[in-house]
Amino acid sequence: MGVGLTTGPRRITHFVAIAGTALALWLATAPSAFAADTTAPTATILSGPSGITNDASPTFTFTADEPAEFWCSRYPNDPEDYPFTPCESPYTIPPQPNGETTFKVYAVDVAGNSGVLHGDSREFIIDWRRPTVAFAVKPDRVTLARRAKFKPRANEAASFRCRLDGGHWRKCDNAITYRGLDWGHHSIEVIGRDSAGNVGRRGWSWRIVKP
Repeated sequence: MGVGLTTGPRRITHFVAIAGTALALWLATAPSAFAADTTAPTATILSGPSGITNDASPTFTFTADEPAEFWCSRYPNDPEDYPFTPCESPYTIPPQPNGETTFKVYAVDVAGNSGVLHGDSREFIIDWRRPTVAFAVKPDRVTLARRAKFKPRANEAASFRCRLDGGHWRKCDNAITYRGLDWGHHSIEVIGRDSAGNVGRRGWSWRIVKP
């Protein structure tokens, strides 16, 4: 009994020493388990308009290089009027006016690191107004001529296609002339398409009478 009481504390002390050494060795070989995460996430826009679009409320998709929450902002004028708000991918921005617009996104990871300096942005131009199409040259409503020349125009840069009497569409960016037309009523349709894909239309009808 006396020997047990004498050697017991020594065994306990020896065990504690061994356990402490093992813990110190584990901490030395596995420092990453306790390393602080101070790296900010990087956000990347995957899809969405770029350049000119006629979509006033486009959708963007985005991701980050680690699990994170996202914050988005869009502004057509002063960025202070449009603060960042929480968002998820895909994100559809509210309807915007015509003009230049910027979409921005950044990520915040689970450790709370803000990637506001590592976000992504996309600049684009919204144009959803149709071009106004008119004729710079056209025949009178009633004419003797069996020849008709048309020259379409618009209030903005546009390409034109024309169709006579419900026939096939033909390119008519500069002007188009129809010859040998029959007497009677005729009509032409013109569509003008701008760089954003908006389409404006105009028609004209006239009658060719015999002399």
